[in-house]
Amino acid sequence: MLDMKANAKLQWSLKAFALAALLTLLLLLTTYGLYSSWKSQYIEERKQRAQAELLNLRKNLFLLLGNQEMFTTLYGLRLEESLREGTVPNLEGFSSYLTVLEAEKQSFSFATLAMDDLIIDQYPEGGGRHVGFDMKTLPLYRQHVEHPMRQGSVTIDGPLYLDDGKPYLVFRYPLMVENKQAWGLLSLYFDMESFLLGAGLEDLSEQYQYHFSFSHLGGDENYTWGVESLQENNPVSMMFSYSLLTWNMEIAPVDSWYSGETLLFLYTILGTLVSLGAGVLSYLRQIRLQTFMHRSHTDSLTGLLNKRELLVQLQNELKGGGNPLHLHYLISIISNSSMIPMATSLATRHCLPWFPS
Repeated sequence: MLDMKANAKLQWSLKAFALAALLTLLLLLTTYGLYSSWKSQYIEERKQRAQAELLNLRKNLFLLLGNQEMFTTLYGLRLEESLREGTVPNLEGFSSYLTVLEAEKQSFSFATLAMDDLIIDQYPEGGGRHVGFDMKTLPLYRQHVEHPMRQGSVTIDGPLYLDDGKPYLVFRYPLMVENKQAWGLLSLYFDMESFLLGAGLEDLSEQYQYHFSFSHLGGDENYTWGVESLQENNPVSMMFSYSLLTWNMEIAPVDSWYSGETLLFLYTILGTLVSLGAGVLSYLRQIRLQTFMHRSHTDSLTGLLNKRELLVQLQNELKGGGNPLHLHYLISIISNSSMIPMATSLATRHCLPWFPS
C-alpha cells in the first residue's frame, strides 16, 4: 500500500515537473524570440543610418565631380573660341581661370594641353607632365584618350599614378574645331586624396570605420582609403560609377552592429528570470493541487479513505453491477462507521431493481 502511494506521488511529481518545464521552455522561447526580433530591428536601423552616411557622401561626390566637369567644359569652350579665331591657345593666356580654380580647389595640381597626342603646354610650369610627353604611351590610351576624343565628351579618369607616386583624378576635354574634328586635349589633374577630403571624407562620423576602393574602367590601378578590409565586419556597401570611375564604398561600426543595448540586455535577463520563476510556481502549484486532491478523499489522521470516498466507491460498485467481494469489503467498513443509514439508502436504491415486486 505504501509502495503504491509512493509510486502515485512520484508519478504526480514527475507530471508536475514536466508541465512546469514545458511552461518554462515556452516562456523562454517567447522571450528570446522577441529579443532576436528587437535585436534584428536594432541592427537594421543602424545599417540604415550607415547607408544614409554613404548616400550623403555619394551625393557630395556627385556634386563635386559634376561641378568640376562643368568647369572643365567651360574652360575648354573658352579655348575652342581661341581656336575659331585662328589662334593656337596656351594655358598661360587663360591663367585667370586656373588661378580661380587653385584658390577654390585645394586639390588642383596642374593642367596640360596636348595636340596630336603630344603635350605642348602645361600650367604651372614643372607640373606632373612635361612638354613633349607622348599621350600614346599611356597604358589605356585607346580606351581613355582616343575613344573619348572621338566622342567629343568630357571624361573623368582615375586613379592615375604619375612619377611622383601620387594618385590623381584627371578631367579631360577634347578640343574640337570645325566639322567636329579633334584638335587636341585639355587635361586638369587633381590630387585624389585632397579631392576626396573636399567631398567630406574628413567629416565622416567617428563611430564608423571605412574602406573605399577606387578604380577606373579597364585599368589595374586602384586607390584605397580607410582600413585595409571590412569583410569580417559585415559592412554596408555601395557602388559608385561616374564617367570612367568605379568606386566601391564600405562602412561598418567601430565595435559591431549590435553593441548590447542596455534595455534589450535587461529585458533578456528579466525575461529569463520571469520564465524560470513561472516554471517554479507552476511546479509548486501542481504539488499543492496534488496535496489538496489527496486530502479530499483520505482521512488526515489515518491516511485511509474518508467517508465521502467510501460512499463514492460503493456507488460506483453498485452502478457497475457490483463485484460481490468489493461490495462485501465496502459494506464491512461502512457497517463499523456512522455511515450505515446513507449506505443502506444507496444500496436500497440501486439494488431494488434486482428483486421482483
